[in-house]
Amino acid sequence: MIVVGIAVKALGVRLLESVMPPVVSGAVVIIIGLNLSHQATSHFARQPLLAALTTVVILLAGVLGRGLLNRFAILLGFVALWVGGLAFGAVPAEKFTALRDAAWVGLPQVYQPELRPSVVLLMLPVVIVLVAEVVGHVKAVAALTGRNLDGSAGDAIIANGLSTALSGLGGGVGTTTYSENIGVMAVTRVYTTAAFAFAGVFAAALAFSPKAIALFGTIPAGVLGGCTLVLYGLIVLIGVRIWMDRGVDLTSPVNAMVGGAALVAGVGDLTIEIGDLSMGGMVWGSLLVVILHPVMRWLRAARRT
Repeated sequence: MIVVGIAVKALGVRLLESVMPPVVSGAVVIIIGLNLSHQATSHFARQPLLAALTTVVILLAGVLGRGLLNRFAILLGFVALWVGGLAFGAVPAEKFTALRDAAWVGLPQVYQPELRPSVVLLMLPVVIVLVAEVVGHVKAVAALTGRNLDGSAGDAIIANGLSTALSGLGGGVGTTTYSENIGVMAVTRVYTTAAFAFAGVFAAALAFSPKAIALFGTIPAGVLGGCTLVLYGLIVLIGVRIWMDRGVDLTSPVNAMVGGAALVAGVGDLTIEIGDLSMGGMVWGSLLVVILHPVMRWLRAARRT
């Protein structure tokens, strides 16, 4: 990731536009939102009434509210129905037991890293997906803010690589940019980086409080389902907006067929296991559009000449 980020920094917009034109970046953003939709609907189905109430509160505050009420629509619906869910028994009793027994301060569990070349080779294709995801998110934020952020794509990829390396040193999971945050930006229209810097530091501090982690464990599934139903839907529409703003020609066979196949792979959550590694629809959908689109475009151009 770091090497790719440096290459993007060195070659700039030309590399991005050649590898990830708007039809590709828009498709990646749409695939991310639609693939995550399975999580939203799964949570929704577990507590449909609570989820529906959460969705309605968010929509009413977001559509009819003004000022702070509009900007805090997600937070309002989330907190209100979280408290309501706790009051009406939507959370299992063992969650409260875990909250009561959890310590206020504690160190996260750290694992010794282990290098496995076979796993590294299997993960190489995933790097392409992560790069596409990061660039897609940068394009999505650019579409929201109305600014050209191509110059920041290399920085974002490098930062992603560094954060994953730091996480791996302690046995943590790989890191990436989060689509949910873009959905929150779309609702609140708060784009200042200071807010995200504060949120990052605050989240890192909470990692040292088992009590806080146990508290988040009491969030009802229905509340998560209602919130993510709105957020993931916004992500999908941001991808559509990228296509519309950049005038993507969906009558072109290359754009229509490659993009359509990638979307179906992503939405259908196409999952293929390779050894011990299981790669799902987001991976295969992104790989399809990132790799096949330039290849098919080149073949079509070669046929014409």
